[in-house]
Amino acid sequence: MATQNKNLPQQLSELENGQTASCFALLSQLDQSKTRDGKPYYRASFRDRQREVVVMVWSDSPWFTQCESSWEVGSFYRITGKYEETKFGP
Repeated sequence: MATQNKNLPQQLSELENGQTASCFALLSQLDQSKTRDGKPYYRASFRDRQREVVVMVWSDSPWFTQCESSWEVGSFYRITGKYEETKFGP
């Protein structure tokens, strides 16, 4: 893999399993639900042209309040995180 400047955004579809990076991605879906214990959470789907990833935003996350109050489906966000492929998907 070529060395990338970690400050420059990368394409979501080009991330490799285990890679940490920043990307600009479209918030394509945002669903609120509750755990078995009744705690609220959001399932947020971000995508670019070739890949969609799901982020779980739990009620104890520092992003929960912002997700609940201001994240809008159809808007683009700069996201930073570690891309991981699991049995549940990317």
